[in-house]
Amino acid sequence: MTASEKEKQLKSILYSLVPADGSPEGNITLLKKWHDTVKKNTGMRVTDTAYWETRNQLIVDGRLAKSRGKGGAVYRLETTGKRYQSVGLESIARKMISMIPSTITWPRFGPEMKE
Repeated sequence: MTASEKEKQLKSILYSLVPADGSPEGNITLLKKWHDTVKKNTGMRVTDTAYWETRNQLIVDGRLAKSRGKGGAVYRLETTGKRYQSVGLESIARKMISMIPSTITWPRFGPEMKE
């Protein structure tokens, strides 16, 4: 197996462990799952450094994004056309917008304002 094929396989395994619904997964939990899955599926033993390199490459590739959490976390990004869009944040934004009362009068700014 070439280095390129190994890297591709490690990235594929890590990406598959991140929830597809866009919810974040903690790095500590993900690191443990990744070590176990790589060993089970390929027989390879990998280092923690290899995890961080693989994770960072998936972020650079636009397939994962950083999130908050103890030890940090990542979540999946999904491709839609030519741009990347978060899978999970869109539904949260819709819910927040729906909570804004329709009776709010927003202030107007600009040259048309008169006092």
